[in-house]
Amino acid sequence: MAHLHIVLRIIWAAFGIYWFAVPAWKQRASGPNPRPANRVSDRPWARLFHHALTVMTFIFLFVPQTGLGPLGRPFLPASHAVRVTGLVITMAGLVLAVWARQHLAENWSSRVRIRVGHELIRTGPYAHLRHPIYSGVLLAVIGTAVEVGRWRAIVSVPLLLISYCIKARREDAVLAREFGDAWQEHRRQTGFLLPHF
Repeated sequence: MAHLHIVLRIIWAAFGIYWFAVPAWKQRASGPNPRPANRVSDRPWARLFHHALTVMTFIFLFVPQTGLGPLGRPFLPASHAVRVTGLVITMAGLVLAVWARQHLAENWSSRVRIRVGHELIRTGPYAHLRHPIYSGVLLAVIGTAVEVGRWRAIVSVPLLLISYCIKARREDAVLAREFGDAWQEHRRQTGFLLPHF
């Protein structure tokens, strides 16, 4: 079953490379075309808090030494079926996050900010979710916790959930101010992190 954990790490590494390296490569390939200036941006302390919780999330997921005492105990049976299920859930979550990122295109930012010419995206996963990137990454972390099967991995889920809920609420407030009635209509038609139909 160790090979499944290696596959899981490779999938997360590929996702990380895509998430951070591909946009930088695209920007370099497009030449000296500066991005629009920000009109609204979040504060450094908010970014630091989000990054700190995100780092802690992945430490609990992937560093076995965090499994001290009860955190090192299994919460699920270490069966092949359980671990494959975790792998599938992880992949589904990351696919959702990438799909959402593709729909955001130039509107995507790691920060809570509005750029000049910013658009309200309501296509693809944004037709059902206001924060599908967060939903996807959370789903992937849940899947990874299932694959790891230890209580230390479960700790990562509420850490990331707290971080994303706080950040998503800030995003909602900024978008509501920027897009007014269009945002309120979008809010009525979509779920926060889970879809409603």
